[in-house]
Amino acid sequence: MKKLLFFAAIASMLASCNSGKKEASNGDSVKVFETNIENVDSLASLPNGVWKNLKTVVEGVAHSGRFSSKIDSIEQFSMVFEDQLSNLDSKMPKKVNFSAFGSAVKPNTPVLIVLSVSSDKVYKTASADSLFTTLNEWKPINAQFELPDNLAGDDILKVYVWNRQKGEFLVDDIKVELIY
Repeated sequence: MKKLLFFAAIASMLASCNSGKKEASNGDSVKVFETNIENVDSLASLPNGVWKNLKTVVEGVAHSGRFSSKIDSIEQFSMVFEDQLSNLDSKMPKKVNFSAFGSAVKPNTPVLIVLSVSSDKVYKTASADSLFTTLNEWKPINAQFELPDNLAGDDILKVYVWNRQKGEFLVDDIKVELIY
């Protein structure tokens, strides 16, 4: 019985967060981190804790499963992918691809996809505002960010969705790809 519970816990962790390395068609190496946000406890216990701001996770409405990251006027930042670059790979990434599904719960909810490296070394945004004209409809949001050559292993990479106003917005099925 203990073995069954152990394997069930491992399966739950893998279902809520996957990471892996693959090779792109152009020969680049790609490291993938993704989560459907279904098991918050396993996300918090992952090595290096790459998923932060788990207090935004809510149950009830989601693109897949039952959980999503809710941002509003109080919690303006979604779950955050965050880690020191040297923890992610020995090489420095050239690009970061972000994808997720989003849904506007309230009207007039302008959101940005944000990438930052060590707060002020790199700060880039991509707008997702124009996608959400219909409320409570899940739509894909995507952004690709080029990174400079001057990154160092101790730099901290963060990627997240930022709600710039008072409306409510949900984020689910987050995927971050680091291209080397």
